[in-house]
Amino acid sequence: MIDPGFEIARVAGEVALVEMERLRNLCPQTGLYPVLLGQEARIEKVLVDLTSENNPQLILDKSYQIEMPLWFRQREAEEEANIVKPNFD
Repeated sequence: MIDPGFEIARVAGEVALVEMERLRNLCPQTGLYPVLLGQEARIEKVLVDLTSENNPQLILDKSYQIEMPLWFRQREAEEEANIVKPNFD
């Protein structure tokens, strides 16, 4: 399994909410906040996403590199280049 960089607590479904509440109450001491993910397949998908280009932090990091005024000027120029102007000749 991929190392997620955080703790994974696996519990049976019938006690999941009780365990989540227990862990939530420990948050001030541990600094960890519980997140309920569901079945093992869902956990695997989240772990893959965290280590891929779908990682929210990577997306945010890339977004900070965009020069927005330049990006908008480029999009505007592309749109103008693709506009079909009527020929009235």
